[in-house]
Amino acid sequence: MEKLKKCPFSGKYFKPKRSNQKFASKRNRVAFYNRRYRNRRLPLSRMNQKLFHNYSILEIALGDKEETNVEMKLIKDRGFDFTIFTQIMKHENDTYFGLYDLAFKQLDNNIIQIKRYETNTII
Repeated sequence: MEKLKKCPFSGKYFKPKRSNQKFASKRNRVAFYNRRYRNRRLPLSRMNQKLFHNYSILEIALGDKEETNVEMKLIKDRGFDFTIFTQIMKHENDTYFGLYDLAFKQLDNNIIQIKRYETNTII
């Protein structure tokens, strides 16, 4: 009598054709690993969406300029989340928060300075 194995994807028992066979079919194997990959990638996807949203807001506010100052209310009203950024940079006594090739810092209570910089240079 041959041993039956339980498929990790479907949960059904099957008669393996090889001694190292884990899944009942190729379709189950592919679906199992696709699901596992998707579940691992989903949190990153959500964070990338938030980063892209913040980046888009800063990019629109900056326009074609290399540097600009905008009211905090303007970017807050567009849904900017100040807790989401890619890096923190120190330049002299200033602290900048970066989003890829853009950086921002608060000048006073109502004004945000936005700068564009090359990713391999310091502000």
